[in-house]
Amino acid sequence: MTETTTHLAARGSYAVEVQGAAKEFANSLRGARIWRVLAMNDILARYRGSLIGPFWITLTQGAFVLGIGLLYSQLFKMSTKDYIPLLANGVILWGLFASIILEGCETFIYSASIIKQTSLPLPSFLWRVVTRNLIIFLHQAVVLVIVALWFGYLLKIQLWWAVIGIALGVVNVAWMGLVVGIICTRFRDMPQVIGSAMQMLFFLTPVLWDPKQASPKAAALLSVNPFYHMLAVTRDPLMGRTPHLNSFIVLIVMAVVGWLAAFAFFAGVRRRVVHYL
Repeated sequence: MTETTTHLAARGSYAVEVQGAAKEFANSLRGARIWRVLAMNDILARYRGSLIGPFWITLTQGAFVLGIGLLYSQLFKMSTKDYIPLLANGVILWGLFASIILEGCETFIYSASIIKQTSLPLPSFLWRVVTRNLIIFLHQAVVLVIVALWFGYLLKIQLWWAVIGIALGVVNVAWMGLVVGIICTRFRDMPQVIGSAMQMLFFLTPVLWDPKQASPKAAALLSVNPFYHMLAVTRDPLMGRTPHLNSFIVLIVMAVVGWLAAFAFFAGVRRRVVHYL
């Protein structure tokens, strides 16, 4: 009888935490202006005193794409017309997805002073990271437009498919960012581990190379790589190709399952995050 009572009490306590977590997410979405302002302030602070601000990233990415594109197109025996658009879209899209996860590692650590002094809902700081990286991505998208214009496929871009693909990718890396943010707040050496894992995934994901060049065994491994699917539904339409339906299905399923798991995890530990800080 006592064990049953304890079990019911535990279930009731977790149900309360789930309701509290849902309320935090709802409040964070209602307070969108706060995390948008925080994201803009992050960018302004990062580039204060710079002549062209975040467009330094645009110039850097443009130089990287040109230099690596000319070299690697020869190594992979591809024409620059085929390789440079592949590289440009791959690098910039990877930068968006990877940055949300990597910066997500310090989502709460970076905002520790605000979290301790205010009652802002914790998801607000995740949306801050996502918004900041989307703004930076828009600056880098200038490179994609220039490449598309130069190689003559600008009018072939399937923009709506690309927007849907980017949205699916961001939705997925957002729940990953929430999970790693909590873990890294508790275990401060985890950002280095996650950084190393993302670096390895960079080379295992067809960012610098064409997935069509993969062997049958490598292609089978790509099918279980979520970042491959994120690139497939975003890079293909940005290059004027119709994306495969399979990748959309994988990302939709992963988003639903991932967010359910991330929400359950958040509900169980959300009250401890401030103590981890």
